[in-house]
Amino acid sequence: MLTDAKYLLSSLSEALARPRLHCSRFYLLTDRELTMLMAKPSCNTLNGVASKIFNNVSTLKWRENMITGVESTEGEQLTLPEPVLFSFDKQNSHEGGVSVGLHVQQIIDELHKAVKQSLKTSVEVLGQEGRLFRSLLQEQPTSAVVLSWRVWWAAGMDVALRNRAKGKKDAFQNALAAVSNDIIFLLEAMGCGTDNDYLNNEKTEEEGTAPLSSVRTSSRLSSQTARRATEPPIPSANCLPLLMACLHARDIIATLIRKNTSRVDCFSWLSHLRYTWQSSESKLMLQAAHCILEYGCEYSGCGAPDYVLTQISERSILVIINALSAHTPPMLFGEL
Repeated sequence: MLTDAKYLLSSLSEALARPRLHCSRFYLLTDRELTMLMAKPSCNTLNGVASKIFNNVSTLKWRENMITGVESTEGEQLTLPEPVLFSFDKQNSHEGGVSVGLHVQQIIDELHKAVKQSLKTSVEVLGQEGRLFRSLLQEQPTSAVVLSWRVWWAAGMDVALRNRAKGKKDAFQNALAAVSNDIIFLLEAMGCGTDNDYLNNEKTEEEGTAPLSSVRTSSRLSSQTARRATEPPIPSANCLPLLMACLHARDIIATLIRKNTSRVDCFSWLSHLRYTWQSSESKLMLQAAHCILEYGCEYSGCGAPDYVLTQISERSILVIINALSAHTPPMLFGEL
């Protein structure tokens, strides 16, 4: 009897290890959840654990037995470049776990492709227009718009710093005015107008001596866009991440003004997180100080796009879970 129990547990462990070998996200599921997914790989079963496998995703969009896209917890939808088949092959039932792992990993890969395509489109469109506009926020994922805005803002700051080094006193003021315009646009897009109480209209002091709190959106810019937008407001979930990025960028400019920064290679600028787009390879690179990494293009709905789950972090998850399972009771990860 004891031998049979050991054989059963060993067989079950091997069966659960097969899909996890092909998709490390399955380590985030309990053994019971993974067993149910392997036994009945259906729309309802996968949607029941979607929030554990995918970050900030509530449901997956289906057409027959094909997965066509995902919907975030905020209601944002993202379509996959290629639909993914998700079904159970009865003729090869012993390989069911492997096929489930391969299918889910294929969904993850297609999501990465979708984010990368949206990011490329957003960077190109925003570069051509030179400003934010409603259709960009409505047609592209929020995270892609935020990242593309940060790409062009960082590029603009490099230009401003070079102009500052050449003796142009208004270089930072022009950059500050551009960010202020985007803040006003986002407030109006959400239906908030340009409330003077919200945008504390104080004039910026002379460059090099302005304190952080004194850099505010100018009253001149507010008066130019005093009317409220006539279009229906864009959901705040699609605007707030970008608004926070704009406000943070405004504070960075204020810090550079206060420190009288005038060089691109100054650490007061290099220490900030910056994004650059490599158009030749369609790669987004993130930089902080002298460290350069490729962005993981992980979809996380309308949440913070700084959340990146790369292959390195997935291997870390694998190592941590294996270490915990080796030194803790199996019940920690759920009953069978």
